[in-house]
Amino acid sequence: MEKHKIIPLLPGIFQQSVKPGNPLFAFLSVMEVMHTDSETILNTLDSFFDPGRTDENFIRFLLKWVDMDWLIDEGNTSGNMIKTDNLRLLIANAWYLSKWRGTSKGLIMFLETATGVKGFLINENAKDEKGIPLPFHIIINVPENAVPMLHIIERIVEKEKPAYVTHETKILMAS
Repeated sequence: MEKHKIIPLLPGIFQQSVKPGNPLFAFLSVMEVMHTDSETILNTLDSFFDPGRTDENFIRFLLKWVDMDWLIDEGNTSGNMIKTDNLRLLIANAWYLSKWRGTSKGLIMFLETATGVKGFLINENAKDEKGIPLPFHIIINVPENAVPMLHIIERIVEKEKPAYVTHETKILMAS
C-alpha cells in the first residue's frame, strides 16, 4: 500500500506528524516498499489459477485440483507425454469432461483434448470373430498419428471408461 493511501487511515494526530525526515515517514516508506511484492501478487492472483495463464510449474498443482494428476507419468521419459498446452485445455474443460465421464462422447473428447489429435472412434457394438456380440466391451479406434501416445491413451481409457467395461485398442490406418 502506498504512503499517501496509508496516511488517511492513521489517527488524526499521526496524520499531522507525518513529515519527510521524521521516523513515522521513514516507517511508512519502509512499509510501502516491503508490501510491493505482496500487492503485485495479490493484484494478479487470478493468473495463478487460470490454466491458460499460469506458470508451467503450477500446472501440476491445478491437475491435482481437478483430479487429473494421474495424467502425469513421473517415470516416463520416452517423449509420449501430454503437451503442456493440452494439459491446460484439460484443466480448463475438466468440469465439462466430468459431466460426460463414462460415456463414449466423454471418452472421445478426453482423448482428443489430451492428444491434440482428432478422429478417435469408439465401437460400442463390438462382436467377436464369429459375429457374436460382446456385451460390455468397446473397441477404441485410435488415429494413426496418435500412435506415439498409445501409452497415455491406454491410461486415459482405463481411467475414464466405466469399470465394468472391457476394451481393446485398434489403430486406424490412414487411407
